[in-house]
Amino acid sequence: MDNLDDNDDIQLSLMAKQGNDLAFYELMMRYLPFIKSKAYNASGTNGVEYDDLLQEGLLGLLSAVKSFNSNSNTEFSAYACVCIRNRIISACRTASTQKNLFLNSFVSLNDDMFDIPAGFDTQPEEVFINKENLKVINDKIANILSYQERKVITLRLIGYSYKEIASILSITPKKVDNYLQSIKRKINMK
Repeated sequence: MDNLDDNDDIQLSLMAKQGNDLAFYELMMRYLPFIKSKAYNASGTNGVEYDDLLQEGLLGLLSAVKSFNSNSNTEFSAYACVCIRNRIISACRTASTQKNLFLNSFVSLNDDMFDIPAGFDTQPEEVFINKENLKVINDKIANILSYQERKVITLRLIGYSYKEIASILSITPKKVDNYLQSIKRKINMK
């Protein structure tokens, strides 16, 4: 197999669209500086964090790969940049519409709510340990689930519907359901 560095973006997008993870990784490395720049410039807007926007930018690149028409007269780079930019803008707009969600769905507080339950520790060491445990769990999930299953579950956890996931990944909603059922079985077995 040729060195992926030698391929142009259109060739890489075609290979990635066919499921070549290394081709997508190469594209991701090429577009990461652009994604980081756009995420950095938009971070803090409406309370959206840089990491969230970085992830949205990567999903925009994935969407560009899945939907790019190599027969058009459009350069992949221009198309990808528009998809990335639109995805980040959309995330900022969504956050903007949800910024008052807390105020609109408040819960009345009573005195018992301020009691910290026994055994609940808010010490920095505990927070660090919990983050480390989360990393271990994420590593285990990466070993249990296939690449496609990880994409499906990530999109589902972000809040996408079956139809939206199917559209992004160019699969049927039934296939999305099958992946989610497989994920449940694998996680329940461990």
